[in-house]
Amino acid sequence: LEQYIKSNQLQKAYDLGLELIKTDNKNPYLYSITGDILKKSNHFLEALNYYIKSAKIDPHYEKINSKLYDFLMSTNPSEYIDEWSNGFEILLSNKKYLGHTKLNLITSKAIKYFKLNQAFVNLSKYSENSFISLHLEKMSENELSEIKTNISDLSSIKVFLLCLEECRVCDIEAEKLLTFVRKFILLNIYDEVFSLKISDFIEILALNSFFNDYIFYISEEETIKLDEIENKLQANKITKTQDKVINILAISMYRNLSNSPIIKNLKSEYLPLKFYKYCILNPYKEKNLIKSVKTFGKIENKVSSKVKKQYEIFPYPQWIYSDTYLQKTNFKEYINSLGLKLSNYDVFKKFEKSILIAGCGTGKEAVEYGELISDINITAVDLSSKSLGYALRKSSESKIKNINFLQGDILNLQNLNKTFDLVMSNGVIHHMEDPNAGFSSINKCLKKNGLLKLSLYSEIARRNLLEYQDLAKSEKISSHLQLRNFRNKIIKCENFKSKQILDFGDFYNSSTFKDLVLHEQEHTFNIQKIKEVIKRLNLKFCGFQNTRGLYNKFIQHFRSSQNLYDLDYWEEFEEKYPDTFSAMYQFWCQKI
Repeated sequence: LEQYIKSNQLQKAYDLGLELIKTDNKNPYLYSITGDILKKSNHFLEALNYYIKSAKIDPHYEKINSKLYDFLMSTNPSEYIDEWSNGFEILLSNKKYLGHTKLNLITSKAIKYFKLNQAFVNLSKYSENSFISLHLEKMSENELSEIKTNISDLSSIKVFLLCLEECRVCDIEAEKLLTFVRKFILLNIYDEVFSLKISDFIEILALNSFFNDYIFYISEEETIKLDEIENKLQANKITKTQDKVINILAISMYRNLSNSPIIKNLKSEYLPLKFYKYCILNPYKEKNLIKSVKTFGKIENKVSSKVKKQYEIFPYPQWIYSDTYLQKTNFKEYINSLGLKLSNYDVFKKFEKSILIAGCGTGKEAVEYGELISDINITAVDLSSKSLGYALRKSSESKIKNINFLQGDILNLQNLNKTFDLVMSNGVIHHMEDPNAGFSSINKCLKKNGLLKLSLYSEIARRNLLEYQDLAKSEKISSHLQLRNFRNKIIKCENFKSKQILDFGDFYNSSTFKDLVLHEQEHTFNIQKIKEVIKRLNLKFCGFQNTRGLYNKFIQHFRSSQNLYDLDYWEEFEEKYPDTFSAMYQFWCQKI
């Protein structure tokens, strides 16, 4: 079969594929390779159906081979087609198999596709009303009824609900539509027939708001309505349990109620299961887990204290699924898979390796390494107790036993009295008052011949953020509300859609948006500065993390792989392609 494909005998390959499926109709590989044949023959719809069958038989096979995922990511239908919806539904119904990164990418693709849906198109004409008063009393009965019908239609489309449920929406047109829909639902919440009909949709909008950290704009009209509902609930003026739940969900589309007394007065079994788990139970667990976190010294540096305060309010990042589910390897195989150029291999000799993650945030990286690599012990440290509470919950859910989470400042790492085979500090040191002090501190913890992975902001790649960062500083933003309103001001700017800030996924969540434009401290680097750091710390550059086909682009540009580990050539490459490191310089070094 593979030989026929290789020699481009596609009809023979297709006929043989069908014959084999008749004798082995539960084999995902046969459906998948038949999909490949049809795709190669430009029969895209038929190919999609075979990829769907393969993924239905074995989601794990799909996770390993990504055939349906790759197909959907690489095709762009010009109309709304049920088969495409089914494909997205299959993937988004198995989010754990997708993992965090693929989930975000396929959700963005699915949202873009869903904009072809007629209900979306019908409601889009109202999207600009998200930012002004709706004045429902001025709408005709027919218009109100039409909007309700379109929202009801929207609420019954599974692929759309799956996009919203555990993901953030990184699309301004979709955000505007959702902001309008949310507002319309809130202002019509006392219409029992309408609100009960779409109660599942209201829950999903509440979940979506929780996961985007309530980033969508809120008008004064909505604030007044929210206060009215909350006051009624607190005064027990809404008596029916069903009505209480609907009104609680309505408020939760706008506000985090995990500490609210109106939740405490309601039995948990009355609340929808996913809403209760994510929005109420998990924050409660994290609060209790924080109490168990040990420290390794006082946080005395003023900038470190400010950064800690930021992440206590805006823990970073929010995540549900790891990128390493059902994957397993050992330390040596993992390092060898990265294509690094090491000068010494002593780091592989020890049976069990020790890893330090300096600035672990909410624990995604720590949990993924704990899940992926069998022969390691991890020490993960962070300034923020709230972030560590999140990390502890996630490591417990994943049943990871080889991570020790600690609270403290990178400047105090000497208090650990320990050295490590591998130290990682990703997206952290550029937020310190003196990055050089941070580099020195982590380098002292690194064993000779040990490996160091750093991720640092690129000065060139972040050039388009400067105007927003300067503007944010001038606004003197100090609250979540001010941050949200500032973002809305950006959205309402003339020519906003041409602005490159839209390309940053961090624009679509309050915590990450704060990190993007208004961090308490930010330094940027260039390759010359990286060379200076490497020289000062007596390190050897081993290579960049090969993300998004980076090495292939470099080799294609220079028509050779000869200088893949030469930073002078990478400097030239970044000048030619200034957005290369928009996701930071992510690079590896070895201590010599």
